[in-house]
Amino acid sequence: MGSILMARMLPPCGGDTSWSCNITAYNALSAPLQKLLDGLTAFHDFRKSFPVERYGNEEKWAEAVKNTPPTVHPVVRVHPVTGKKGLFVNSGFTTRIVELTKGESDLLLEYLFAHSGRPEFTVRWRWSVGDVAFWDNRLTQHYALADYMPHRRIMNRATVLGDVPKGPLS
Repeated sequence: MGSILMARMLPPCGGDTSWSCNITAYNALSAPLQKLLDGLTAFHDFRKSFPVERYGNEEKWAEAVKNTPPTVHPVVRVHPVTGKKGLFVNSGFTTRIVELTKGESDLLLEYLFAHSGRPEFTVRWRWSVGDVAFWDNRLTQHYALADYMPHRRIMNRATVLGDVPKGPLS
């Protein structure tokens, strides 16, 4: 449902976080594309963002894979409180649109990932130590800019579990 992030240690420059509004991104699509997307579903797999190399421990990674299997979600999600539609795909987890060929899926996802990240759909936060951000994960995406190496950025994060995503045709 949501996530909370608190800045503990920050680099001297960089390390901002951006969020995109997937309701606004969906609303900016043409009506024919919205209609197509409303009936599609997609595979989501955490291994796309978290390969075994990032864990450094194959046993822990295998346990994470077992506890977080790939799943299918609607490409367009309906917010359970507002009833608004928004894109529910992201480059970190969405691997394939089920109803399309691989080629069609790859092209459409590439477009949707780029579309969601357009500046007019995003906000960027420049952190100060102690800042806290709380956002609704259901129809937003966040991205931590990795522009601060070799310095460190330490954040504490908590995630509030939510509901099962429902699409407009569910």
